[in-house]
Amino acid sequence: LAALDRLAPKQRAAVVHHTAGTNSYTAAQSASIVRGIYHYHAITREWGDIGYNFLIDKYGNIYEGRAGGSGVVGFHAAAYNWGSVGVSLIGNFVAADVPGPMRDALTVLLAAKAAEHWIDPLSQQHFIDRVLPTIMGHRDVGSTTCPGARAYALLPGLRSAVAAMLSSQPPMLRITAPASGAAVRGVVEIRAESSTPVGSAVLSIDEQAHGEPLSGGAFTWRWNTVGVAEGQHTIQIVAQTLGGQSFAAAQVHVDNT
Repeated sequence: LAALDRLAPKQRAAVVHHTAGTNSYTAAQSASIVRGIYHYHAITREWGDIGYNFLIDKYGNIYEGRAGGSGVVGFHAAAYNWGSVGVSLIGNFVAADVPGPMRDALTVLLAAKAAEHWIDPLSQQHFIDRVLPTIMGHRDVGSTTCPGARAYALLPGLRSAVAAMLSSQPPMLRITAPASGAAVRGVVEIRAESSTPVGSAVLSIDEQAHGEPLSGGAFTWRWNTVGVAEGQHTIQIVAQTLGGQSFAAAQVHVDNT
């Protein structure tokens, strides 16, 4: 299992569950509930560890589930384990409302994972074998009522809350092509990504604006290097959100000889 975890793809989605257990527990009992889930998953069901990556109690406390750190493959949604993070709400939310502290903790946790793994909480994507939202319920990928009707009904608002939390901070920004230090020639495709959708991403080359500003979470510009001076040039991208500005830069070497 450890060898498989090292080969795990980056996390691209989050799957929300509930444990379907009791809602009548105290803060002092939460840890023992987590230990009970561990025994059931690891020993009784022989999964080796807790299936979920994280669990959240009704008081807003977040517990690590499956050991191994960020990006470890859980055992919570069958084929959809790979490339997802599984978060389970401790309790049964078929007919009971999700408590406010639990909902708030879920928002914070998903925002942290979305930023870490460059997940757009408002988007949909082809994931494994179908098009799915990046934040989904277990029932979206399995024959189950999990995470319960009341928790499932929260998902649209949860996606918006996660996006709002991300947009209140400067986004993470990276240039995906060309690689810094690369030799380029002819018409070069410049690609970049933002960890959250932005209203404006501006490309400059050697401190001169190039092309039109773009919005969204992924950007592509074309740069014709024919006629550009041979040698080193600096590509820089500035992204703007309500939370502030972010910068990414790469040095490339133009060689059209």
